[in-house]
Amino acid sequence: MNAKELTLQAELNRKRLVEIVYNGGAGHIGGDLSCLNVMTALYFDVMKTDPENPKMADRDRFVLSNGHGSMLMYSLLHLFGYGLTIEDLKQFRQFYSIYVNDRISH
Repeated sequence: MNAKELTLQAELNRKRLVEIVYNGGAGHIGGDLSCLNVMTALYFDVMKTDPENPKMADRDRFVLSNGHGSMLMYSLLHLFGYGLTIEDLKQFRQFYSIYVNDRISH
């Protein structure tokens, strides 16, 4: 991807992140937004991954150690074609959802 395409992809993801965190009623959007451009470039231009073959032996791996950035990871996996739907992402931080950013207690 060229720089213009990466910028467009990041802008689309930025809008989606804000909408989903807002709809979830809570979240740590600062962590997501601060890493967005770097992670967009990694996923769309640098890392060797294949959504059609997610278990390929020589794929690159990304470890997210900050749970507060999980919404960004979910959103990128959606955009990159790893099977997460918009409806899945709308479940972010909803009670009984598998899409959380850190421990939630109700």
